[in-house]
Amino acid sequence: MPSDANSERQDRKSKKAKPSKIQQQRKDQAGQRRPRSLLVPIAIAIFIIIVAGVAALIVFRGHSSTQPTGSITNSSTSKPIILYENQENSPVNTSNFGALVQFARSQGFNTIFFQISRNGSLLSCCDTQGDLQYFVTASHVGGEKIFFVLAFSNSSQSLPSSSFVYKAGEDGIDLDMSTLPPSSQSNLLSALKSAFNGTTAVTTYNFSTTLKPDWLIFETYNWASDVQYVHAGIIASVEVLSAGSKQNYESEFNTALKNSDGVMVFDYWALKNKGY
Repeated sequence: MPSDANSERQDRKSKKAKPSKIQQQRKDQAGQRRPRSLLVPIAIAIFIIIVAGVAALIVFRGHSSTQPTGSITNSSTSKPIILYENQENSPVNTSNFGALVQFARSQGFNTIFFQISRNGSLLSCCDTQGDLQYFVTASHVGGEKIFFVLAFSNSSQSLPSSSFVYKAGEDGIDLDMSTLPPSSQSNLLSALKSAFNGTTAVTTYNFSTTLKPDWLIFETYNWASDVQYVHAGIIASVEVLSAGSKQNYESEFNTALKNSDGVMVFDYWALKNKGY
């Protein structure tokens, strides 16, 4: 009889130790769960991949040629060949930026000057970190460098205060401030060098300026009188509307590229509409 009791106790102990199927399933599921701390970086990485992929699709969709047309001689140079996008003439945002990149590539440009600020304030197209990072990603996927342009009209204006402007991954920042007195221009350039670690540029029609950005760009738009200021050490410019014809535009472009450190064309809207 005692042996029967011992046997019964052993059976109950054995049954108690064995987990049910439901308990075992819960245990297996718990072991398969990912820690929450891993989900956030994984989600961010997936988001970045998606953004880059969308940017690539926008840039390359419908694009079949990257060679310049006409008599422009810029296909083999390492000099900056800049297309200036003026938001006043042709507003560009995330919905149509891909078309700008495609056009720049098709015309042989390797750098885009993209205006994001006017009078010291960010434009509505460009007032978030996501906007600026999109422009940078799409440009780089399309093989273009991108400089953000900060445009000023009087000496009371200052650099945009948003720190993300200077940390979006852009290749450089240009100060468009020709109407300001020399002291204000000098102060703005000093402030930019303190806030931004990349390449600095200045576009100006003051051909005697003493400013020392990394890229000094002379706005030599009145070609007949300004061609004398085209020389090594600066980047000369061509204004499409002032050129008057495709032949003049190509001649001015080639002269600027040959005799200075590069060429800037003003602007995207005019060049696209003229069909040069």
